[in-house]
Amino acid sequence: MNKTYYYRVAEFVFRISLSEELDIHELLPSFSPFVCDRVPDGDCLFRCRVVCDAPASRPYGCRLITEESTDRSNTIRLWKHENGYVVESSAMMNRENTLSMYADASFTDIRIAARRDGMCGGTALSNLIRIAYSQAVIPHRAVSLHASTVCLDGGAYIFMGRSGAGKSTHSGLWMRYFEGCELLNDDNPTIRMKDGMVTAYGTPWSGKTACYKNMSCRVRGIALIRQESRNHFIPCKDVQAFTVLLPGCSVIREEQAFHDTLCDTLTEVVSAVRVGVMECLPDEEAARLCRESLSD
Repeated sequence: MNKTYYYRVAEFVFRISLSEELDIHELLPSFSPFVCDRVPDGDCLFRCRVVCDAPASRPYGCRLITEESTDRSNTIRLWKHENGYVVESSAMMNRENTLSMYADASFTDIRIAARRDGMCGGTALSNLIRIAYSQAVIPHRAVSLHASTVCLDGGAYIFMGRSGAGKSTHSGLWMRYFEGCELLNDDNPTIRMKDGMVTAYGTPWSGKTACYKNMSCRVRGIALIRQESRNHFIPCKDVQAFTVLLPGCSVIREEQAFHDTLCDTLTEVVSAVRVGVMECLPDEEAARLCRESLSD
């Protein structure tokens, strides 16, 4: 017998169905703040079924699009076929322990199958749901970002950059030196364009930092963090601002429809908020300069 749970993230509701024998709160503890009441299936962003002890095989004609390690222990592989996608999440030390996600072309109908003795690792399951969510929101003028985000005085400030660039460190500086500043999300916030305004939302996915807040703030500024030997803020507009945001967005770049819709949304975002490159040291001066440069 299956049991169904509903979650609301960035105002989008999705459902997850799985065996009553599995404790979803134990598997997905970061999802608990986002639990919501049931909604009609037609109002769900996507519907996900988790099936244990099910055979996992790729449909005919699958081609590998990407393969990457999410951390030192897990590998994600994305396959595309005529009717949709297969995403595999496997432990690098034991590839028999694999979860496979089967998604239609719009990532609205999802099935996740465990390959080995019904085993269903929470981290791998969360990663697959994150991937489905990040693609499913794109047609709704929303974007899942690789970024760290803080809230201060009712506004959200988003710090982007490659892994190790100092995004979390810069968020920490803001929280240390600016009274009332708090972390919204430290790895995968969602931004949404609505009524000419950009809003940042907390999500169940926050990297190594346990920050799973069901809250939102209007975005006041976005900065690309770069480590340098001095503190210097470079304002960006139009195409330059667009190129600051695009690399940090979660999108299947080989899927033209997703990519084009994402680009349309980013074009609106960069016209609505301040964007810049923050070349900086990890110090108080950098935080104050960035705040001053991004504030209204």
